[in-house]
Amino acid sequence: MAISGMHLSVLGWGLYKLLVRIRFPIKGAGILSAAAMIFYGELTGSGAAAVRAVIMFAVSMGALLLKRTYDFLSALSLAAILLLAESPLYLYDSSFLLSFGAVLGLAAVHPVLFPPERKKYSKNLWGKVKKEVEAGLFSSISVWSILLPISMYFFYELSVWGFLVNLLILPTVGVLLISGLAGGILGLLPGLLFARAGALPGILILEFYIKGGKLLQNLPFFLWITGKPKIWQCLLYYGILTGILLIKKQGKWITAGKIAALLAALGLLFLRLPEGSLKVTFLDVGQGDCICIQQGREVCYIIDGGSSSVSRVGQYRILPFLKEQGISTVDGIFVSHMDEDHINGILELLKMITEKKTGLKIERLFLSRCKETEEQREQLEDAGEKADCEIYYIKRGSEISSGNLKITCLSPEDQNMESNEGSQALYMEIEECSILFTGDIEGAGEEEMISLCEDTGKQCHILKVAHHGSKNSTPDRLLDVLQPLAAVISCGKENMYGHPHKELIDRLNDRKIEIYETKEQGAVSAIWDGEKIRMTFQHEKSMIE
Repeated sequence: MAISGMHLSVLGWGLYKLLVRIRFPIKGAGILSAAAMIFYGELTGSGAAAVRAVIMFAVSMGALLLKRTYDFLSALSLAAILLLAESPLYLYDSSFLLSFGAVLGLAAVHPVLFPPERKKYSKNLWGKVKKEVEAGLFSSISVWSILLPISMYFFYELSVWGFLVNLLILPTVGVLLISGLAGGILGLLPGLLFARAGALPGILILEFYIKGGKLLQNLPFFLWITGKPKIWQCLLYYGILTGILLIKKQGKWITAGKIAALLAALGLLFLRLPEGSLKVTFLDVGQGDCICIQQGREVCYIIDGGSSSVSRVGQYRILPFLKEQGISTVDGIFVSHMDEDHINGILELLKMITEKKTGLKIERLFLSRCKETEEQREQLEDAGEKADCEIYYIKRGSEISSGNLKITCLSPEDQNMESNEGSQALYMEIEECSILFTGDIEGAGEEEMISLCEDTGKQCHILKVAHHGSKNSTPDRLLDVLQPLAAVISCGKENMYGHPHKELIDRLNDRKIEIYETKEQGAVSAIWDGEKIRMTFQHEKSMIE
């Protein structure tokens, strides 16, 4: 059962007024209404928003019955104290922060930024609409002044046109809730005619919300991927906002100064400093592969994106990582081969882009041909075209460059090889840093790649171990030729294949190569600062000289 502060407000005050109207004693009506809302909050699961609304409603009833002044901020503070006393970890809960933040925006920000004025509106329809639109706009700005950092911190994106959604919802939500309640009560009677009549206004309003939401969804930049701000950025923003609200003096220059300070605080929230010249992250996608290459804030490439052990890996692992990093445009996705554990997440992303469920943009797909997987390749190509991606086919010797970053394809030339055997192998280099990404390459394809590296003198600092660390992948000859300092293995916990195999680990340990496993250490990042590579995972780090 959906529950919010608005539900409780409408139901609680509606019940109280109904009891008073039927001549129920005022004190009894207040106590009964407060008790009913407490039971209703319990019925719905006692979420943070529900408990906050119950406490504030009970305090308002108490003030009414005791003939005392109801102070909105005091009631809000009491609700926060009681909730945090029971569970201090609510401070890290998005629902708690969003619920209290929204109410705080209306209670503390709105009266200061938009003080009540005795402004006269025309009594005709246009005057009423203008009044409602202005009130909704001011309320939205007040609420979002508090919720903006919270939304960015937890969800990494904003709905640019969200205030328009509020303008659609706020004037009609009371009618919607009353209609739903009426439909539920009338549904207890024999027959469905009266219940349908009671629920009809609510049904029409919901259809209006859906149609309006879809219309807004098609507007440019509906979802803006912002990335995740640091805690200090959020605290500094709130400090500046508090300072603005505490300044009581009025005047042209003071107002201009407040606006400038608020714009500076907003700019600070969106500030993202690059972690190095290059950042390569091997995501933890369970039994699968996904690698993200970032060069500052301008360039982003992805290699593979799939999993055989994590459900909806594109939506719940890959996309959240990209949004958290503030990546709204992927310059290209390289697909090593067409196995499900390398492409199903990519297909999800492409479908979400086509259906406008994300603000992410993928510019290009870099594919290779393999006769064994023609059907899967055609499916991926079709999904890419629907998402407005450019499709490129690369082969041995193909180079993709961006500034001083260069990615060279070392794939086997024979298209008749089995899918794993003919995987794309990609050699990435920037300045004095080099990484080899091997997909699931094995057998004759791997031997061909080793010979090419041997003939061209290619070595690497980091090796992405092929085929999730299988027993026969990454042979002695490959390690002797490449001489990597570190190896990253992408595999899932307790996977059915036993990856990574002991034989492979022994080969790496014999050469004193540092080993990083996503199943043990989560996402592993290699950050090149121009002199050294810093490896980070789960808030730990190490250096590769």
